[in-house]
Amino acid sequence: MVGIVAPGLAGLLLTVMTPASVLAVDAVSFLASALLLRAITRAMSGVRNPAARKSLYAEAREGLIFLRNHPTIRPMTIMSFAQSGSGGAALGLRGGRGLRPDRGGPGLVLAVRRAQPQPA
Repeated sequence: MVGIVAPGLAGLLLTVMTPASVLAVDAVSFLASALLLRAITRAMSGVRNPAARKSLYAEAREGLIFLRNHPTIRPMTIMSFAQSGSGGAALGLRGGRGLRPDRGGPGLVLAVRRAQPQPA
């Protein structure tokens, strides 16, 4: 739902605010999110043993190995990565011509794209 609403809202904000102001709103939302995450004071999944914690590299490697070996998640991740990259490139190339950023065109395009049914 956020993937549909957020781009449309960003496009709407661009019609009433300058791009710099919209980026400032985005930055404030990230700051609020970080502060809310910082307010979590207990483990979300039970008791954790600090001695059993792995390094970031080991955890990333474990996740990539899981991804490589999973028959369903691997192709979904590859397709999502490719779709995100190509969609962003296409919007970036086209954004300055005809989409009218001052009228929320890029946000509308992203909202419509996200609302389309995705292949199963």
